[in-house]
Amino acid sequence: MNKSVKIVILTFLTVILLIIGSVFFVKIQITPKRYENNTEFVVEKGAYGKQVFEDLEEAGIIRNSSICYLYARFLSPSVINFKAGTHVLESGLSLDEIITTLSDDSKFYRPTDTVTITEGSFLEDIAKTVANALGSSKDELVAYWDDIDNVKMYMNEYPFLTDEILNSEIRHPLEGYLFPSTYEFYDDSTFDEITRKFLDKTLSVYNEYAADFENAPEIYHIETKSYKKATIHEIFTLASILEWESGNDEDMLDIASVFYNRFEYPDMLRSSVTACYSLGLDKDSCLLVDKDLNLAYTEDGETYNTYTKFGLPIGP
Repeated sequence: MNKSVKIVILTFLTVILLIIGSVFFVKIQITPKRYENNTEFVVEKGAYGKQVFEDLEEAGIIRNSSICYLYARFLSPSVINFKAGTHVLESGLSLDEIITTLSDDSKFYRPTDTVTITEGSFLEDIAKTVANALGSSKDELVAYWDDIDNVKMYMNEYPFLTDEILNSEIRHPLEGYLFPSTYEFYDDSTFDEITRKFLDKTLSVYNEYAADFENAPEIYHIETKSYKKATIHEIFTLASILEWESGNDEDMLDIASVFYNRFEYPDMLRSSVTACYSLGLDKDSCLLVDKDLNLAYTEDGETYNTYTKFGLPIGP
């Protein structure tokens, strides 16, 4: 074997070794580090591809951001289309799987807060509780709930929301229709998501007692001096009063009987919570003055106060 052939062979072997070494090196560099299972990683809003790889390296998820970026650009079967938000990465993912996960906005991790709405809470109290938990604006949430266009949108989807809630004298159209319960809300929930969570719960209860709504009793209407079947809105209105005035189911039945008798005479319902509400008091303030009947005689245009108005208030 002459010298020139040996040189060619050595050169060829050297190139092969370099290629093998380079491939092995790249393979190591694009193999993610070991990290804990369900590791949260945030793709910042406006972050471009290379920046995200640098953030991954800084977070200890990948080894070499530059090589990983070049691999993703030219060799990876995955498409770089990172979605801003908080993602959860399982342990043992390949680089391609990490890229896919960070490009899938359906796999966002959205932190949640538990919010408990107690019975008897007014709409503004509910808005305050939700806003405090989620770091949003109580006034903006109330404004969203009072927007007639929004209300009409929900009326198209929730059968218990009837035209009666559009009465211009009603303070808050959705008052009494946001069911008190314990909810899990995403920290970044939109007002629409928050509202639907409440109304979906109300709908489940409404559907459970659909037969009772269909067979609602008649109540006396002072304006027509006649008995008529109670409407859905009237049932919700009376239920909101009973919820406040009673401490348990047994009390609720007794108080409901008293109120029905007062309809029959006809008589005034004389519910202290309606007087408090007509004064614009919040729940806590109403609880403090609940036994002060002097407040019950405050005039309010005869829409809510059942000490100055016959029959039910204009709404819950």
